[in-house]
Amino acid sequence: MLNVKYIITQNEAGEARATKSPSPCGNAWFVGDYEIVPNADAEIKALTTLKPLEKAIIDKRFENR
Repeated sequence: MLNVKYIITQNEAGEARATKSPSPCGNAWFVGDYEIVPNADAEIKALTTLKPLEKAIIDKRFENR
C-alpha cells in the first residue's frame, strides 16, 4: 500500500485511468519514531494522520517481539 506507484481513479465520465502517485515510499525505509496503539482498530484510525516516512504504528500485541 505504501509503495504504490499508480492509483486507479475514475474521471467524470466514469472511465478508469491511472494516476501516478505523488509520494510512493519506496521499497524499504527507516523511520525515526513509532507509536504503540492498543488494537487493530486504533491502527486503522492512526492511518488518517500517519506520515509513513517518519513514524510506524505498532499494535500492542507485537510490542515485545
